[in-house]
Amino acid sequence: MLEKIAEFTGASETSIRLLISILLGYPFSYIYTKKMKYFDISHKHFFFFLSGFCIGLWNFGFDIVHSLVAVLVTFISLQVAGGKSAAVTFSFVFHMAYLLIGYWITATNEYDINWTMPHCVLLLRHIALAFDLADGEIPEEKMSSDQKKNHLKNCPTLLEIAAHTYFPGGFLVGPLFNMRRYLDFVSNKFEIAATGQGNNIKAGFIRGLTGLSYVAIYQIGVSFLPDSFITSSSFLKYSLLSRLCIAGTWAKISLYKYISCWLISEGVCVVSGLTFNGVQDGWNMWDGCANVKLHIYENITQFGQMVRSFNINTNVWAVQYVYKRCRFLGSKVASQLITLAFLALWHGWHSGYYMTFFNEFIIIKWEKDAEFIISKNPRLQDFLSQKSVKVVTYVLLKIYIKLFLGYALAPFLLLQSEKWLPLYSNLYFLGTFFFLSLDFVLPVFGRFLIPTVPKPANKSLLKKTM
Repeated sequence: MLEKIAEFTGASETSIRLLISILLGYPFSYIYTKKMKYFDISHKHFFFFLSGFCIGLWNFGFDIVHSLVAVLVTFISLQVAGGKSAAVTFSFVFHMAYLLIGYWITATNEYDINWTMPHCVLLLRHIALAFDLADGEIPEEKMSSDQKKNHLKNCPTLLEIAAHTYFPGGFLVGPLFNMRRYLDFVSNKFEIAATGQGNNIKAGFIRGLTGLSYVAIYQIGVSFLPDSFITSSSFLKYSLLSRLCIAGTWAKISLYKYISCWLISEGVCVVSGLTFNGVQDGWNMWDGCANVKLHIYENITQFGQMVRSFNINTNVWAVQYVYKRCRFLGSKVASQLITLAFLALWHGWHSGYYMTFFNEFIIIKWEKDAEFIISKNPRLQDFLSQKSVKVVTYVLLKIYIKLFLGYALAPFLLLQSEKWLPLYSNLYFLGTFFFLSLDFVLPVFGRFLIPTVPKPANKSLLKKTM
């Protein structure tokens, strides 16, 4: 059956199985919302554990044992050293080592859909759990806003960890949500707080249908612009400008496979009610686990906007549990580099991941440097604030994204240096030179780009001369 569907759609059998597995979460979430919300909490935990485990078993077979090992090891480590830095260190080292060994053993030349895919999501959940329990030992007056929101005072039970791990809306591809959110959800705190208008079931199915529409767009798009075309000799027949534009379109389409999965999976969580995010203007908000902000992502004019609107949960996790924990270094740049290095390693061993996060570093730095220059130049600000100039600027920024999106993401999408390096060569490494340009321009031409403001005269000296 799956083989015939794969043949008809042009997708791989593993992709079809994954999509069906995510969709299977909808009936489970619907049953919970309609029938189980007021059951005993332990029954709820068992329902989520069993439903998610069965979906995972159908998808990955005996390899589901890897997630069971993670659950047991996390529970034992928290029982032994929960709330201590030793538990955090152990959780980080054990889960990262386990995942990286898994990547090494199972890796192929393509993007792999196997047990390591849900395991990378599981890893972030379990590391966060160790951190949140340790944060619970900190006096509340010394906690950061994130720690106040996420900390745990008591070690979760084995059933709670299993249910949180295998929750059918988040086990396979996310979204990420911490234990505190899950426990508040099963305790019906969200049910009590959701006093506004807006039904979670309707909102969840709309999100799921949006995800399915992105699946259709992706399948149609890749039939015209497959990865093989970008790395073929046919690609070289186009001019450099055309190649950059084609690569940008290809990258945009390629990312839709991630967006579609996230939207469908998020919809499962919305139907269950897990994603409640307060009441705004009389309406219940169900975006508490959103992993992509479509209205921003589809209209980006800067790569910084893309970072803030794409894979949101992972980026927020990295900021809370890596970037902010590196404050002791006293350097934002060092913290940023460590965070990006962690994210690259978390994705796997392929060189494309490391090049992509290097690209993110230099691109975001370039954009911040450009913003700094503008903020220090009043004349330039006045010029850019004119209505006619704003229109031209918007068009130029859209062209900027179109030209460099493919360049920035090609290593992530092609993975192997044998594929993305020839593509970079065919694009003359233009993006790398462009985004490193300000590092060379500012030291030489900075005084012309950033006008110096004359220092005010010394008041005491003025008094003496008067």
